[in-house]
Amino acid sequence: MAMGLTNAREYEAFLSIPVLSHSTDNRTQVGLALTFFGWIVAQQQPQPFTSYIPNGLHVGKHLLLRGRVSYGTEAFAINLQQNPEPCDGEVAFHFNPRPGEQQCVRNSFDGGSWMDEERDQPHFPFDEGRSFTLRIEVADEGFRTYVNGKPYVNFSHRLDLGNVHYLYLTEGAEFYDISYQDRYSLPYKSEIPQQMNVGKAVRIRGASQDNDGFSVNFACDPDNENCAFHFNPRPNEGVVVRNANLGGWGEEERDYDAEFPFNPNNYFDAMFICTDDKYMVHVNDKYFTEFNHRGGVNDASHFNIVGNLDIQDVEYFEPLEDDFVKTFPSGLVKGDVLIFRGFMKPGGETFSINFMNGYSVEDDIAFHLNPRVGEGQVVMNCCMGGDWGEEEREDIPSPLANREPFEVKVVVKRKKFKV
Repeated sequence: MAMGLTNAREYEAFLSIPVLSHSTDNRTQVGLALTFFGWIVAQQQPQPFTSYIPNGLHVGKHLLLRGRVSYGTEAFAINLQQNPEPCDGEVAFHFNPRPGEQQCVRNSFDGGSWMDEERDQPHFPFDEGRSFTLRIEVADEGFRTYVNGKPYVNFSHRLDLGNVHYLYLTEGAEFYDISYQDRYSLPYKSEIPQQMNVGKAVRIRGASQDNDGFSVNFACDPDNENCAFHFNPRPNEGVVVRNANLGGWGEEERDYDAEFPFNPNNYFDAMFICTDDKYMVHVNDKYFTEFNHRGGVNDASHFNIVGNLDIQDVEYFEPLEDDFVKTFPSGLVKGDVLIFRGFMKPGGETFSINFMNGYSVEDDIAFHLNPRVGEGQVVMNCCMGGDWGEEEREDIPSPLANREPFEVKVVVKRKKFKV
C-alpha cells in the first residue's frame, strides 16, 4: 500500500508543494495526487545540519534560507565555515539569533577562539514560533543580511572567503528551504520550456538597483521584437506599466491598487502565472495585478529581463497533471513537514488535500483538509474503511477567504497533524 495526498477533480486551486518527507526507515509509502497546478520545490532539513556550498563563497553569491524558529528555543545559529564539523577550522560568519535575549549576535571563529561579537540591530525578527526568510549576500565589503525581504544587519569580512566551503545549521529552528544563488548577467534571455501555457508560472527574485527600473518581457521571439506581456516597474514614477507589442505597442495599463514594491535595493519575490485568459502577478505572496491576454496563450516562447536588476533567481514551473500522483517511499514520520503554497483559481470555491494509505480517494484517508470559501470554513476529517469520521471545522484563514496566495504547513506529530 502507499500513503498519499490527493486533490479530487472537482476541487479548484493552483498550488506549489514543497514536500518535506524523507525518512530512512522502512515504513509505509507516501504518495501525492493532485489535480491542480503545482510543483515540488523544498525539503525540510534535520538539525544540526551541514551542507556543502557549491562553488564556495564569492562576491555575488546569495544564500536563501526559509524556516521557523522552534517554540521554546533560546538560540540557534547559522555558520559559514571551513569544515563540516562546528568550530573545526574557521567560521567566517556566525549568525546567532537568541530569542531569550532578543539579540542577534554575529561573530567569527579562528585559531580556536571566538573574535569580537557584534550585537547592533534595527529590531529582532526571530521570536519563537515565527517564520522567516533570511537572505545572506556576499558583498565586496562583507556579508549583508535581509530578513523577510528587508535589509537587516551587515558584517564585515574578517577571514578569507576562499576557505569557506560549508553551511552549518544548529538546533533551534526548522529549515524547509535552503538554496544557493549566483548572480545572473543582464540582459537576461532564456527560451521558455515548451512555451507559456495555462498553469505555467515564472518566478523572479531580485532587487532593482536604481530608479530607472527594469522590464520583464514574455517575448514571442528571441529578440523580443514582439512581446505578449511587458511588465515594467519604474521606481522614479512609482508605477508599473503593463503592455504588449504584437506588431506594434498597444495601450499602456498603469492602474492597480497595491503599493509599489520595486524600490531600489528592496528584494522582491514575483510570480507570473498564466491562466486561460490573463497573466496574474503576485509579489511577495500578495496579489499585485493582472494583464489580459491580447494574443494567444502560447504566443510567449522566450523570457527576458532588461534594466539594472540584481537577479537572484529565475524559476519556471509547469502545472501538474490532473490526478497527479507522487509516491514517497519512506512514508510520513513524526517531525515531517509538508508545505503547500498556491492560490484559488478564478471562481474556485474549494479544494482538498488528503493523506491516503493508497493511490486514490477510495483508499483510507488519514487526514482530509478541505477549505470551503463559500462556507467560510476549513473542514478536517478522516475516512477509514469507507466510513467518514466526525468533521472538525475551523474558520477559514483570510488568504484563502480572499483568494490571495496562501501557504498551508502540515506538521506530522506523534498522535496528530498540526496545520
